[in-house]
Amino acid sequence: MVPYIICFILTAIFALINEYTLKKNKKLLLVITAILVVLLPAFLAGVRSYAVGTDVNIYIKPSFDLATNFNSLKSWVETFGNTAYITGNFGKGFLFLLYFSSRISNNAHVFLFLIAFIIGLFVYLSLYKLRNYCSIFMGELVYLLTDYNASYNMARQSIAMAICLFAFSILISSTKLKYLKFFIWVIIAIQFHSTAVIAFVFLCLYFIFKNDNKSFSIKQMILLILVIGISIFFVPIMQYLSNIGLLDSHYLMYVDGIGNETISTAYATFTFFVICIFIYSISYIVLIIRKNSLGSQKRLFLLIAVMDITFMILSNTSFYLYRIAAYFLFIRIISLSYKSLYKNEYTYTKNSLANSYFLCFSTIFLLVLYFTFFILILNWHHTVPYIFMNN
Repeated sequence: MVPYIICFILTAIFALINEYTLKKNKKLLLVITAILVVLLPAFLAGVRSYAVGTDVNIYIKPSFDLATNFNSLKSWVETFGNTAYITGNFGKGFLFLLYFSSRISNNAHVFLFLIAFIIGLFVYLSLYKLRNYCSIFMGELVYLLTDYNASYNMARQSIAMAICLFAFSILISSTKLKYLKFFIWVIIAIQFHSTAVIAFVFLCLYFIFKNDNKSFSIKQMILLILVIGISIFFVPIMQYLSNIGLLDSHYLMYVDGIGNETISTAYATFTFFVICIFIYSISYIVLIIRKNSLGSQKRLFLLIAVMDITFMILSNTSFYLYRIAAYFLFIRIISLSYKSLYKNEYTYTKNSLANSYFLCFSTIFLLVLYFTFFILILNWHHTVPYIFMNN
């Protein structure tokens, strides 16, 4: 636990300095602190034992060891899609990353570092892209306390989610050709994990809610009903698509609850399930309290939050649905870091709910609660205790 605390505090400090240098336009210090913000969590991920993170010894290290045995890129490419290899169902993006990492070093710790570095880089780039709207300090805290440890386990999907986050940051920015850029980055994300197609849901939601400050419209109500309906009947829809051949059967593991027995049993009682959902969802309270400060993104962020919580609730029947909720959870990095939520930061008010200091520290406290409960106590993704590498 101590290595996480030290890493998170140092990263948060450098993120705060980085945000300050943005205001003061100190380019050299900006670059140095940006590198440190990305580098510190990546270094911690790289020097960990292979026992830290559920999937490290299941597929990450074995697939890396396999890549070191190939002497040419051509022979490695020939293994793509071959289920005789452990990498048979992996996306091409991850396979190329495996191969080129194995050319740098035959030590899998380097690969673990690169995975975390890529994820951290896209998280930072997403926040930097929206630097006029998002607090880099708050965004990095959200990432570290809710998503960082998950990347120790869900390596492929975490890379995909980080790329999708960057695509989302482009989508809600004023970038030229943003729809084309969004599409390109999502396609790249799919090459790391096919579940990244979920990012197109963000595009659909954006089209409907963009620049909409009017009262709730009929089309938005219809969409909300459709989203809730699809969420409720998600499991039978997946099973039906598999039965008619439109979905590969191995994707049913996301709804059949295969694997992850430790976490599934965490929801053994209804009371404990309610506690889990409460702690998972409570950090969204700032979006509700200050929803009017989000401007045109208000309904977009709120609906994504609803979908996040809905899929998490459905994970009571199959924890693999958490992996779908994880894409919506990742958007918290942007939505909870919106500066307008904590505006007038130097103004004191007797109304606690309007006091920026209260809202900021309350949000951080709730994020720490999330980390304490899910990562430290329930040990999701099996990242506690932290153990340093021994080779």
